[in-house]
Amino acid sequence: MYTSTTIEHLLTRFRDQSLPLAEWTHEAHLVVGLYHVYHYPLEKAIYDLRAGIITYNLASGGQNTIERGYHETITQFWARLMAQFLDQQGRDKPLSALCATFLNSPLVDQRIMLDYYSKDLLFSKTARALYVEPDLKGWDRKIGSE
Repeated sequence: MYTSTTIEHLLTRFRDQSLPLAEWTHEAHLVVGLYHVYHYPLEKAIYDLRAGIITYNLASGGQNTIERGYHETITQFWARLMAQFLDQQGRDKPLSALCATFLNSPLVDQRIMLDYYSKDLLFSKTARALYVEPDLKGWDRKIGSE
């Protein structure tokens, strides 16, 4: 369970690159992403996430190349999914409660990306470098709907 204190602690360690790589899990990515999308307009949240992930990858010994590291479409996918989630849940709730709801939902399964994107498109060099729109299901459909 994430409290406002543990969320802030995770965010601080992500921003100052002191978060151990072993703790930079899918769940940690989602909590950091949800924090940004909760507090900022979507475009600023994406901008800050992009800069933060690229910087964190380099600081922790990773690379950001056309084959590995930062992935623009995946970052934007999760930010957009979280924005829809927050719009549906109501942004008047505490972030810690929204985090708990999100992390305990089927939306956190990484395979959800393949509901929106074909593997070929999602894992293309173009999608890593630039945001590409989904080719299977558009953003006009509510999340969780078939």
